[in-house]
Amino acid sequence: MLATLRKIADSTTVNILLLILVLVVIYAVFSHPVKDPDLFWHLKTGEWIWDNKALPEKDPFSFTINPYTYEKFDRTQIVLQKYWLAQLVIYGFYGIAGLKGIIAFRVVLYLLIFLLLIIWLLKIDVPLFVSVLFLLPLFSAMAFYTGSRPNVISFFMAIVILFVLTELRGSRLYFLLPLIILLWQRMHGGYILGMIMLFIFFVKAAYDHFKKGEKGNKKELIVLGLSLAVPFADLSVIKIFLAIFETSGSHYSRTISESISPVTHMKLGTYTPITLLGIITVLNAIFIRRYKVEVKLIVLFVTALSFTAIRYIPFCALLSFPFIVRELYYSLKRYLDKELVRIILVPLTLIIYIYFIIGALSAARSFSGRVIMPTYPADAVEFIKDNNIKGDMFNFYDWGGYLIYGLYPDKKVFIDGRGLVLAVHNVYDAVIRGDKGRSIGGVPKWSAVLDTYNIEFVLIPPYTLTEYRFLWVVKRLVESTEWKLVYVSERSPALIFVRDSGKNDEIIKKYWVMDSLAYVKALNELTLVNQSRKSLRTDFDIAIINILFGRPGSALDIFKRAGSLRPELAEKEAIKDIIKRIEEADGSRVEITDVDIVNILLAAE
Repeated sequence: MLATLRKIADSTTVNILLLILVLVVIYAVFSHPVKDPDLFWHLKTGEWIWDNKALPEKDPFSFTINPYTYEKFDRTQIVLQKYWLAQLVIYGFYGIAGLKGIIAFRVVLYLLIFLLLIIWLLKIDVPLFVSVLFLLPLFSAMAFYTGSRPNVISFFMAIVILFVLTELRGSRLYFLLPLIILLWQRMHGGYILGMIMLFIFFVKAAYDHFKKGEKGNKKELIVLGLSLAVPFADLSVIKIFLAIFETSGSHYSRTISESISPVTHMKLGTYTPITLLGIITVLNAIFIRRYKVEVKLIVLFVTALSFTAIRYIPFCALLSFPFIVRELYYSLKRYLDKELVRIILVPLTLIIYIYFIIGALSAARSFSGRVIMPTYPADAVEFIKDNNIKGDMFNFYDWGGYLIYGLYPDKKVFIDGRGLVLAVHNVYDAVIRGDKGRSIGGVPKWSAVLDTYNIEFVLIPPYTLTEYRFLWVVKRLVESTEWKLVYVSERSPALIFVRDSGKNDEIIKKYWVMDSLAYVKALNELTLVNQSRKSLRTDFDIAIINILFGRPGSALDIFKRAGSLRPELAEKEAIKDIIKRIEEADGSRVEITDVDIVNILLAAE
């Protein structure tokens, strides 16, 4: 009986079944609708490059960039021109099957990533069923990072580089390292990590050659040296470092979710990044003394980077994975190699995978065949096109890429995820926060920005789409006699306000609705969201909106309920003052500063 079960567990058929299940899991986890906001401007840039057979010298998609920016800021040219190969690949997938092609692009990339990891583990003698079993937690972790843009190519290229450096030394593929880094350079700025890995191996090889007399390292040194030299044929290497310096500490970098540290995300209520990084760090700490010195340095470097920004955590997870699994396997080898253990673990792995697939496919069915997430204002874009709204637009930052995709060339955007002009982020923030600080001429800053850029219509949601925070500019627009609410979406969070300047009189006459409907939309959708989130921050925002909408009683109930949940908050003088003003029915005195105070108090607890 045991002999038969052992044959089944070790059979080629079971191994093939395991690989098929891996493929199904990859499809189930990574085939969700498009939700990455930066995908769209990459896609549209790829289309522009294909149509014009050239790289863009000037930005074709926004109207807020000044001519001197192209000369003064290195970041601008890098973003415009240094992703071109990846953007053409993305556009190629899109050209074949539209947005379904983008989903296919994502699935193919993650398929390549996980198959390469399996090949790597098989190369170092880790059995297939062990590799497949340990892939499951990695699937779950990477599901948090399911973008569809060039950074996913960087995940794959980083694994390729490290695999070749550690496991294929002296092979033909090793001599292709200069070509690999050259291709990577034309796809994404993550190639800087590849150069750092190459440099670490180059220094170690040079030390072995000159200090330890290992003469066989000469060819390796030449290949590594050439790989390091090739990117410098294009001065973008230097420009990328300068661009990093330009953005470091800027308002732009502080407001980009993936540039924020996992510790900050934890304080904001998102625990996945810090949990993943904590597990990886602990496992690496346990096994790092067994790693080769080059691998130690790389693991330490990407771990340190990951604590500064969550964008680096996937690199840390993927590059650490083969070494962690190898050490786990060899630590447990005496148990895993026992016949009875293998007979139990192989079918158990199959069962776990089938259960995982059922759960993933069940979640996928909730998307109901969508190819794009409903948070994007597809219906608002159609409204703008159908009614030919005239003039320039102020848009929500997270929608900038999608609006490039949906409205170019008829309309250009105010802002998008490229961050071409860092100063624009400052004025954008003044508008989105409804900053009432006085500008020259005594006009509130938020209004002065819209005047300066001759904005004729505003396309925004009433709240942020990640933290679900009320956007205070909605209050300013509702209270202003100069702006009219003409569109409240039923399918997305979109609102459209049009300036009453004479340019869009017909639209205002035809579509103007009660401005307070913006509050109704915010209340309904935030209340629905917070039924599952149960966030005190969102609760307080709902309370503030109730005040603005003329329902102080509802706001008071929320504040008192929060006080019962967090008694320490109820004792804060700032909270007592807000409650007092609500009880006095003086909602007009409740301002964005009150929201800031509440956030500070919540963060301090």
